[in-house]
Amino acid sequence: MILTAVSNAAFQIRGLTPVAPATPSAPVLLPITNAAAISWKGAAWASSYTIARSTSATGTFTQIGTGLRKTRGLVWSTLHFPN
Repeated sequence: MILTAVSNAAFQIRGLTPVAPATPSAPVLLPITNAAAISWKGAAWASSYTIARSTSATGTFTQIGTGLRKTRGLVWSTLHFPN
């Protein structure tokens, strides 16, 4: 990841030990206007997303998408479901 390389180089130039970036916060789900697509505002430092779904909030979750990357601009992403 380019940002990590730049950050590490900046620490090394100053004679400091590089630190890992903080764990990204959870992305923010945007209003769902189409049942075949969900969109979210991405989290800072996140490089990809894993999407899971369940029929209940406490039920068993099944992964339906992995390694998803930003698809539009810098912070917006959309996952389209097949018909």
